[in-house]
Amino acid sequence: MRLTGLSISKVCTAFMDGSVGTKVLDGDAILSALDVAIPAHDFTKDKVPGQGFLKLPDLFDAVRCGVGLRTTNPDDFHAKEHRGRVNLYLKPHLAAPCEGLAAIVYTLDAYLADPQVDEEENRALIVMKTTHVLVALLAFAGPEAPVDEVRFVSNLAGGNKETEDWTIEKAKNEAGKVKEYHDRWCVVAE
Repeated sequence: MRLTGLSISKVCTAFMDGSVGTKVLDGDAILSALDVAIPAHDFTKDKVPGQGFLKLPDLFDAVRCGVGLRTTNPDDFHAKEHRGRVNLYLKPHLAAPCEGLAAIVYTLDAYLADPQVDEEENRALIVMKTTHVLVALLAFAGPEAPVDEVRFVSNLAGGNKETEDWTIEKAKNEAGKVKEYHDRWCVVAE
């Protein structure tokens, strides 16, 4: 039975052909796991209330990892448009074995409050009686991945409520983590 109030954000490409990052290989397994994980999660206790990070263990076979080890071979990469920008991504055959899986799920109120969600999508979610929105599915390897460099700057510029109260020291510390991770790992795309 499906959780009737769950919608998938238009920025979540994991279920789509041409995915960027994580690729869902078994959608039924992922959605069934979310049917259990969402009601069990206390969204009031998230770092930003309503923005949940839900771990989905034991489902590594249901996804292709969204990252691989960065190489210096230009033939390992291809250019792809994603979120209005053309970037270089590792080819899918270079995806690392999955070591962790999590879903970023927002309550509807948290999603509607996101400054980067457009009004058209907001209206559609309300009409569909959405209660929760799957924003991203993250199949990862290595250390838990921070956001990429562009998303990090966007968040600092007001794109996510989490950074609103950061000090300069906190921002510098997080920037160091972003650089260290992305010097070693690269996003995979179809």
